[in-house]
Formats: sequence, structure tokens, C-alpha cells
Amino acid sequence: MTSRRLIFGFGTFIGGGAGAAKLFCSVDIPRGRRRDRFVAADIESSKNSTIGVGTHNIMDGIKLQGLLKHYASASRVEGLNIVCVQEDVQEVCTSQILANAMGSYYSVDVRKNAPRLATIYDSERLVLKRSFTLKLPRLEHRSLADRLMFGGGETEEKYALVSVFEDRSYAHESQSQGGTTSNDGTRECSIGRGGPCEIIVANIHLDALGDNSHRKKQITAVADFFENTFYDTSNDKRPLLVLCGDTNVFEVGSRRSQAVALERVLEPLEAIGIHAAAYPAESSENESDLPRRPDTHFFSRADEPKFAHQLGVFVGEVFGLDMPRCYDIISTNGAVLGFGQIETLESDHDFVFAVISTKRDN
Repeated sequence: MTSRRLIFGFGTFIGGGAGAAKLFCSVDIPRGRRRDRFVAADIESSKNSTIGVGTHNIMDGIKLQGLLKHYASASRVEGLNIVCVQEDVQEVCTSQILANAMGSYYSVDVRKNAPRLATIYDSERLVLKRSFTLKLPRLEHRSLADRLMFGGGETEEKYALVSVFEDRSYAHESQSQGGTTSNDGTRECSIGRGGPCEIIVANIHLDALGDNSHRKKQITAVADFFENTFYDTSNDKRPLLVLCGDTNVFEVGSRRSQAVALERVLEPLEAIGIHAAAYPAESSENESDLPRRPDTHFFSRADEPKFAHQLGVFVGEVFGLDMPRCYDIISTNGAVLGFGQIETLESDHDFVFAVISTKRDN
């Protein structure tokens, strides 16, 4: 396998601000491997009207060195503009290291009150106009089984990281189509309650604890926020809305039963036209055929210190058993033109991505 040398610098963060320290690292970047991919043939000719979005739970960056090659591939091969990262570690600039692996023009949106979430974005294409967090319903209590498997402690406060981007390419494409222009020659588009030049991304990591009814409440909070904030009926065009992340929708039983559970958890999004179209469910004459959606999470790769994780790794290594399921989703009100995933053995989650049309016809 060929590799190439990548040299990059990154700043340390102290108290939410950029520190003066500058670190330089030199690492080998071998090529990443794609597990599965479908991309429509006409995407290359219409890059200004598409956006590439990925989502990845990096398992606390425990095997960060091995992840770098996949992020280099995500930008150079897949051409992604946005990556939602879960289990970021802000104290050691994990998401910034991954962004630098993607290219010098990638930046990171992080918030201090949601330190486990980060959204990497292409700053040449996108302007970050607003960033904030949305508090999700908190698990009221933990079961005995949860405490035995994952250790004691209080329930975790969960948030969605919401990033509001202005799409630079919208102005160029609108101008070429004869749209209304402002004094600087770009098409007018107000930022705030939604508009065709906006891309709103909600990065989520739902509770691993609790049950799927609790996770559905968390999804409902995001859906209500989207509808109340960005579905302004006075706008003839709504912004592109994207929700991406790790749903943790666990279901004992078959892949089919887990796929049905995932669809139920995502129902509040479906109700307002935000579909989990990456991946679309596979159609089949035989409803028992598996899987309905490709697997993205693998217990046998969860090499983390907690007992439940180590049990999964042990069973995988010794007995060759696993229970892979589809946890990671990209949901959007836009048209999905392509989708796929990159196998990342350095995490218990694969890297999922989608190519979404930015044309707004609603």
C-alpha cells in the first residue's frame, strides 16, 4: 500500500480561545479503503450545486494516528465539505488534527459546553455564520444493567451542535442564472431564519444509555427546533437542513428489527421532510432479507476501557462474533445523489458520507 508524507501545524486551545503554542507533526498517510460507495455519474459536473457531508464517531481518538489516512481520503478522494465528528477530545485538539489531515483550508466548529462534538468544514466553500448548542432531553435515571456494563456515575447532558453556514458557491451559481444581486455583485440572501444559500447542520450523539424511546425524545427535540426555527412560511425557499451523527439505536435481534427501530426513532424528522436517505433502505421482495441498511457500528472494534466495550472486543477476537448494526445516519431535506462509507478499523464506527444536492426547489 502506497503512502505519502503529510506535514501540518495546529494551534492548542486554552479556555475556548486559540493559544499561542504551535505544534508541528509529521505522519505517514497511507490510503484509506472504501467499503461501499455509490455516486451518481453527473456529480463531477455540478460540484457547485452539491455538498459532500460525512459523519464519524472516532472512539475518543484512541487510535488517532490510524484515522488520519481516512480523513485525507475523505477530502481528496470523496471531496467532502463537512464532517460531523463525535467523541472529539478538545483538550488535545483531536478534531483540529483531523481537519489538518483533510487540508489547510478545513476549519473546525466546536463549543465548550458540548466538548465531545466537532464539525469540520471546508472554509473555502463555506462561511460559518452562527454556531450554538441545543440541549437534548436528559436521561432521568440509569438502570442497574447500565451501571454494571458502563460503570457508575450521573447521566450525561447531551447536546446537538448546530452550525449555520453560508454557501459561497450559491452566490456564483445564482449570479450566472440571473438572480437579484446586492451592491457587491452577489445574490442577496438573508442569514437567520433560513434561505436558499444557508446550510444548517446539526451534529448529534444520542445517549448510549437508556432505551430507544429516550433516543426518540432526543431526535424529537432536534426536529422541533428545525421546524420552529428554520421553517419560516414567509420564505419561499427553505435552507438545506442536515442532521448527522451516531444514533446509538441498539436493538436485540436481527438487522431487520434494528432497522425498524431506527426508522421509528427517526420518525419525528421524517414528519417534517428530513429523510434518512443516506443510506436509503434497500428494497426487496423478501422482507426478511438482510440487511435493510449497511452496518456502520461493530462491537468487536470497540477497543475502549469500559467493561462492555472490552467484552465486545474479547468475543470478537476469541470467537469471531459480532453484532454489527446501522447506527450512523445522515438525514436531510435535500436530494441525496450519492452515498457510501469508508472502513475505519481504528474506530468501532465506519465513516459514513453522502453527496447532497444544494438546489432548493421547496
